[in-house]
Amino acid sequence: MADVTVPVLDEGFTRGDGVFEVVRLYGDAPFALEAHLNRLAASADALHLTYDAPSLFDECARMCALIAPGHLIRIIVTRAGTRIVLEEERLLFPAAFSLLMVPHLVTPLLAGVKSLSYAANMHANRLAREAGLDAALFFDQRTSRVLEGPVLSFAWASGGRIFTPPLSEGILDGITRRVLMELGECEERACTFQDLEQCDGAAVLGTGFEMRPASRIRGPVNRDLPVDCAAITSAALGVSEAICAAVAGGGRSGHRSSLAPVGGEFVEDSS
Repeated sequence: MADVTVPVLDEGFTRGDGVFEVVRLYGDAPFALEAHLNRLAASADALHLTYDAPSLFDECARMCALIAPGHLIRIIVTRAGTRIVLEEERLLFPAAFSLLMVPHLVTPLLAGVKSLSYAANMHANRLAREAGLDAALFFDQRTSRVLEGPVLSFAWASGGRIFTPPLSEGILDGITRRVLMELGECEERACTFQDLEQCDGAAVLGTGFEMRPASRIRGPVNRDLPVDCAAITSAALGVSEAICAAVAGGGRSGHRSSLAPVGGEFVEDSS
């Protein structure tokens, strides 16, 4: 492929003014490419950012046809209208996640927007790794309600049911989270510290690893969590099967999604 350059004064580079998505291939088929691009369009609209959407779709489809099976594509659109589609390898991720609770305030102007302004998200995960944990879990420091992770959605189990924080909290409308919601076994509910203290189990969801259990939470709530919670295990299997079914019916264009389960392989969500 030809070398690609980005102008040094592009505000996507100098100010983080832009939007992005990450799409995973299962075999040689992308999962939910159209859904990711629709979400990117919504993020761009929220920021009053214009770009050539038809050309971007064609570029993503061409990239999916070129890259190695099972890899990811990162899609970036900047304020200057620069469109970048990159191939990324999948990285190993833990079978169960340990989480550090990090205080966070949702910026109203960026609520639900997947923007390039990710310094706070990356620093939160850095703090988690420095504490010997896998990822951060944001909580609203005004309401003490749990939100999401820097690059993942969050869910918990109680009484045989699965719950996830509502989009009204300003969290991202995660694509894998949508799959879980569509199964009909999960409902939105504000997540309090008490919910974490009393839950039967918890899980994280993301593009690269689907749905995986949480093993530990540290911070205002400190507890080890069972990784064999029946409700979490059942929901995770349902998510994986739904993705496989969507991919099998979608073909290489990925309008409906991806292919075949990863069979115990755990990969890092680069989104």
